[in-house]
Amino acid sequence: MTYKALRGGRRARLILLGATILAGGAASGALAQTANAQGAGGQAVAAPTSTPPASDTSAPITSAGANGLGAPAQGTTTSGTLASEVVVTGYRRALTNQATTKRSSVNFTDSIFAEDIGKFPDLNIAEALNRIPGVQLTRDVDGEGTQIQIRGLGPSFTKILLNGSQIEVASDGPLGSGSSNREVDLDMFPTELFTKLTVAKTSTADVVEGGIAGTVNMVNARPFDSPGQHITMTFEEGDRTEDNRGSPEGALIASKTWGDQFGILVGVAGAAQNFRTDGYETVGYTTPTIKCTGCGTQGQGFTFGNGNAAAATSGQSLQQLSNDLFPRLAREALIQGTRDRVSALISGEYRPMENLHFTMDALWGHADRNFNRLDEDLAIRNSTGIVPVAVTADSNNVVTQATLQNANFFNEAEPYKETVDFYNLNPSFDYKVNDWITLDGQVNYNKSTFFRTDDDFIVDTGPMTVNYSNPSNGNFPIITPSGNLNDPANAAKLDSFRIQNIKRVTEEKGAHFDATFGDKETNIKIGYAYDDAYREITAYDNSNNAQAFAAANIPNSELASLYAPGDGGVLRQSGIPAGFQSFIQPNYALLEKAANTAFFNQTAPFTLSSATATPSGTIDEATNGAYIELNGVSDFFTRKLRYNGGIRYFSTEQTIVGPQQLNGAFSFQTFKTHYDGFLPSFNAAIDLTQHLVLRIAGSRTMTRANPDLLLPGVTFSDPSGQVASQGNPTLKPYYSNNADIGGEYYTGGPGFIGLDLFAKDIDGFTQTVQSQVPFSSLNIPVSSLSSVQQLLNLQPNSPITLQTTTNVSQTLHIRGAEVTYVQPLDFLTKRLLWGLTGFGFNGNYTHIEQSSDGSAAVATGIGKNNYTLGGYYENYGVSVHITYTYLDGRVTAAAPQNNVNLPLIADPEGQLDLAANYTLPWHNKAFQITFNAININNSIQRTVFGHDNAPYSVYYPGPEYIVGMRAKF
Repeated sequence: MTYKALRGGRRARLILLGATILAGGAASGALAQTANAQGAGGQAVAAPTSTPPASDTSAPITSAGANGLGAPAQGTTTSGTLASEVVVTGYRRALTNQATTKRSSVNFTDSIFAEDIGKFPDLNIAEALNRIPGVQLTRDVDGEGTQIQIRGLGPSFTKILLNGSQIEVASDGPLGSGSSNREVDLDMFPTELFTKLTVAKTSTADVVEGGIAGTVNMVNARPFDSPGQHITMTFEEGDRTEDNRGSPEGALIASKTWGDQFGILVGVAGAAQNFRTDGYETVGYTTPTIKCTGCGTQGQGFTFGNGNAAAATSGQSLQQLSNDLFPRLAREALIQGTRDRVSALISGEYRPMENLHFTMDALWGHADRNFNRLDEDLAIRNSTGIVPVAVTADSNNVVTQATLQNANFFNEAEPYKETVDFYNLNPSFDYKVNDWITLDGQVNYNKSTFFRTDDDFIVDTGPMTVNYSNPSNGNFPIITPSGNLNDPANAAKLDSFRIQNIKRVTEEKGAHFDATFGDKETNIKIGYAYDDAYREITAYDNSNNAQAFAAANIPNSELASLYAPGDGGVLRQSGIPAGFQSFIQPNYALLEKAANTAFFNQTAPFTLSSATATPSGTIDEATNGAYIELNGVSDFFTRKLRYNGGIRYFSTEQTIVGPQQLNGAFSFQTFKTHYDGFLPSFNAAIDLTQHLVLRIAGSRTMTRANPDLLLPGVTFSDPSGQVASQGNPTLKPYYSNNADIGGEYYTGGPGFIGLDLFAKDIDGFTQTVQSQVPFSSLNIPVSSLSSVQQLLNLQPNSPITLQTTTNVSQTLHIRGAEVTYVQPLDFLTKRLLWGLTGFGFNGNYTHIEQSSDGSAAVATGIGKNNYTLGGYYENYGVSVHITYTYLDGRVTAAAPQNNVNLPLIADPEGQLDLAANYTLPWHNKAFQITFNAININNSIQRTVFGHDNAPYSVYYPGPEYIVGMRAKF
């Protein structure tokens, strides 16, 4: 029985969801269809003038100028009087709301609206935000977007809010990353349950601090977004070309309002996603340890079996060999499994009086992720027996060709099982005391838990001769072994069996209260906020006990009976003839029974750090904040000037608890830190003409240091036994002084051209500092190391490279420009395409540069150029929009890596996506057929170790095609 056969029971929740949807369909006939046309933000269609006032925050969806470049819409006169109502629907309505909201805002913001309740233009919230200028996407190895970053700064520099309140999601992040959990994984929030996403790139005093890059506010659906009675149902089936297994998903949303006083909305959304990703990984590069005059000192992660005689067999001098960069683990990988989730939303609104409004939002989510990570590794790191023959290297010392005799392979199998739970409660109210006093308040509480079991079986397949070829025009080196890696008989030795589990808990509670004095345009706001963010990381490791049991109870002679030939076809998506395309895989039912994995998972003891080098510990940050803010509108040389200015004060009490192990016993260190500060902000927008808005903004913002860097524990996850890392609980927050200037020219309807020039000067940036220390100074016992590390026979005086993170005195300077152009093309196509209308395009481009007063302040993840180009057609019931998103190459991890003074660099990425639907012309147009194509161009994820021909990881997630049906009653 292979891994795929162990997935029983995973569709139970989806079957339940399907039954719910069918039940909703049966009940839909009892619901009266309302004829109200409404905007995505809950505004009913009004009869607007041809150019709405810039201060009007409602989002009209009937707009003059929809035919292009400032021309009045059909049915309006040139004076702006509406002769008849022209309703803009679907994707164009979402774009129109986006333009209107942007125009009416004072600060620099961008918004994305649902076309209707339950229908976002994208399948994933992270990917929807990726269409906003300056927003970049972090994808997991299966190709799905999980986290975002704004203007190049990492995901932890972006503050994610839910209905204006802080949220946290417990997660380990993309595979193998070991997130700090100041980031938020957005794949936990299904798009069907949200109506609006707003990215604020300049701050205002009333918004909670923490986002140097920007703040994202997700607004869930509420009953009065669409007054009346409604049921919306969707069901879709996806297929990945590399997986050939269906991935069903669906949603049901029902809402009802009673007059204008009470309403309730209930929604549930679920997905059962199957995926397969082929990959190639090296875990970095290293050099051999060779002792000679003039030999290199970097890396030194292995030794040759023939010692100094390697110079004769390799055809190189010892000095050349000592600088040659070999992959630490050259391996082909297969990652295959399921990502299942179900989420539910209950939202209620109550208006007992016209001037008093209560809301209650409750959101719950659960995810199961079960997948198998299987790879076959050419083991170079830590090796002592390889004999090099005919080695060649390029000018960067990257090995391009070699024959490696007496080389060993090992098969690594990791079945992951992850569960995530999240729930959020968010009651709020607003009370208009009189014409000039309004009170607002909300309380929020959310908690999330994450748990992962990670069983790791490593089986040696014995020595072989390997031909290693690394062509300059390939995505990865070709490894050709002399033996058959897909023959279970070659499973020679159980090298190690590891149990490394991790639990994460996040908990956020807070309360925000605001008072506004004045009218809608001119007012003073004051407010108080309390937020308490708690994070807990607990690692469990039972590897030593599991290894001892397996060694005693699984004889090497029985390994062949516990393994089977693999499915084959690994890396076929690459189009490159890999050296081998199949290798053995475990019969998990037999192997896990023989290794007694259930027992060792249940009894795994607490340990200092996780498999992703994240230390155990807790962090609690209790923050009190207060602000005062002035909003106003005034005449400026006959033009309307809108402005916002204020100052926010915050005071944080930070408590960090981290474990240490001395003489076999755990003790816990507590570090308490207090910091506070004032964060001023100013935004202004002036309507220079009927179509042109100029903006300017300045602010000071802050972001707290990453939790995984604050926790004081020592992590020693490097299998080579060379590098350890230690946290620094005294790290200070980052502070940034920001300036923006820009504006937009509105061409009518959804059309506008925007330009934003921005600058950030960030202090408190961090760098990694290395020092050589004896192993004894780490204060960790040898017994706490992995079985592989213990084989290294580390002594108290063994030299270790210790990495710590410190704040640097240099200032990091970020400068950039964003350009946006959204334009309906009716004015052009009517003339060129025989009166055909409904075409348009939307695109944006961002350019970012960074520099510092010294070399220490460097922000990773900044791609200099990224852009999105999209075109759409919407008419006669047909809606199609196609989008291409490009992200430039960027440094993802600064040097040094693996004791080699080189960084990790991600290749440029470009992805083509298509979304289409057709509204059937019957049953009051209640039904839509939908089709989505994701990653049509088969974009890959590739990261290199300093040089283009030294791949660190290459993943081929493949395209995905999704068909479905949507109904609204």
